[in-house]
Amino acid sequence: MNITKTITCQGCDTAAKTAETAQAAGAGAESVPTAAYCRVSTDADMQDGSFEMQKRHFENYISAHPGMTLVEVYGDQGRSGRCIEKREEFQRMMRDAGAGKFKRILTKSVSRFARNMGDCVRCIRKLQEYGVSVYFEREALDTVDEKSELILSIMATIAEEESRSIAENLAWTRKKRYAQGRPWEHPGYGYRYVKEDNTWRVEREEAKVVKAAFRLALEGKNYTEIVAELNRMEECRGGSRRWSRNTLRYLLKNICYTGDYMTNKTYTTFTEQGRRVRKNSGQVEQFFIEGHHEGIVSREIFELAGELIGRKLLCTGKKMPLEETDRLLLERCRKAVRQLNDRRPSAEESLCRAEQEEEK
Repeated sequence: MNITKTITCQGCDTAAKTAETAQAAGAGAESVPTAAYCRVSTDADMQDGSFEMQKRHFENYISAHPGMTLVEVYGDQGRSGRCIEKREEFQRMMRDAGAGKFKRILTKSVSRFARNMGDCVRCIRKLQEYGVSVYFEREALDTVDEKSELILSIMATIAEEESRSIAENLAWTRKKRYAQGRPWEHPGYGYRYVKEDNTWRVEREEAKVVKAAFRLALEGKNYTEIVAELNRMEECRGGSRRWSRNTLRYLLKNICYTGDYMTNKTYTTFTEQGRRVRKNSGQVEQFFIEGHHEGIVSREIFELAGELIGRKLLCTGKKMPLEETDRLLLERCRKAVRQLNDRRPSAEESLCRAEQEEEK
């Protein structure tokens, strides 16, 4: 059974009428160069008003009306409407408008264009300076109309409050989950989420890489050496991840590898400039979920790695000779590293290492 949904563009008739009237005013007048903007804030493939549906809709509509000439359809996928700075296609559209590539923009709604009132009004005024008008299909608003700016300000305010309400509801839901000992975020490298019982399962092959990172750190290797070894291990096991200093530091400082979980390491604020993610230094309540899942390393090893990072002993250019406190720390690390139960490499890993040595 095939179900189809016909999408009409009632307001676009007005948009087309404006362009066609201009064309009819003078014989042989050129049609209005027109662009369209689409946005979806989720990557889900099936949703009402999805990116591909929006794009196809405007392509077909503009092409079907002689009063408009399709220039390009711009679109941002998986992007929030609150912060326009992070929407690359939107920014490119604004630059093209300034360059005079089109004189008309069609978009689905005010919320698709911008959820932040300040951004919405500022962009419309900037486009007006460029001689570009915008038509919002759902609200049937056209910036050609002098009365539209007041209405758009009201609609943009509603859209902004809707976005804020959604964010507050999500924050409430997250807090309830945390209070029940259930993390909101998906597990990181080394773990997999088990939907059936809402637990985290250790991914054994990735766990070997995690253990190696901590072991090498406690053995006194620096960031560059550890990253090189982790990338070698990924290559041997056919993994696609490429490690860097930043991702290595994040791994070594992530308490989840002890089996515990800390919530709300960051928090989100909403300002006139948009959505901002900041480090949580007590502004938002945190939950510490002890023993949430199986750990990969012990708490002692995790804390020693944190001390090495704090004293900058993993930096490539660490100064010599070491202070007495640093030497004592490294001695504690050498004793603790035995807890990782170093194993002999498998035949496959040994063969991979031998092949790499031959290539050198």
